[in-house]
Amino acid sequence: SDPEVAADRDTSLLREVVDLAAADLDARPPGEPAGEAELRDMVGEVFVSIGRYADAERQLVRSVERWEEAPRSDGDSASRTRAMLNLAQLRLEQGRLIESSALLERVFAGLDGVSDPVLRVRAIEARAGLALSNGDLDATLAGLDEALAIGVRELGEAHPRVLELVAS
Repeated sequence: SDPEVAADRDTSLLREVVDLAAADLDARPPGEPAGEAELRDMVGEVFVSIGRYADAERQLVRSVERWEEAPRSDGDSASRTRAMLNLAQLRLEQGRLIESSALLERVFAGLDGVSDPVLRVRAIEARAGLALSNGDLDATLAGLDEALAIGVRELGEAHPRVLELVAS
């Protein structure tokens, strides 16, 4: 979900499809909260990946709001946490560090019931990014080391997320 990667490619079809999806979500009456939250989170992630942060913000904020309205069920902890993490990462990218920090606190609280190692690694990376933005190099390096150790242990050395960590 790096806009620099998308910049090297023709994303016109992707932009058209995501614009239509966002317009459809915005035009229809609110649906079942969890389903709508999942869709808005996916659309928001695509907007982030093509560098359209204002559009991403609208979708990701609404996704988190819809998750807050949805009744909790056994299988939705990872999706709820992922939506908050996506918004926290966007807030970090926007330089809204206090909001990002508050969301990351909620993300780490939500990770207790989640077994997805990719989500855990992404959350630790985001916390390291926040530490870097706050000028705390020691916490940044400790976070990246932790994310890498978990990634290698739980995903394997060849997993794309681990390779991305090594490259950064």
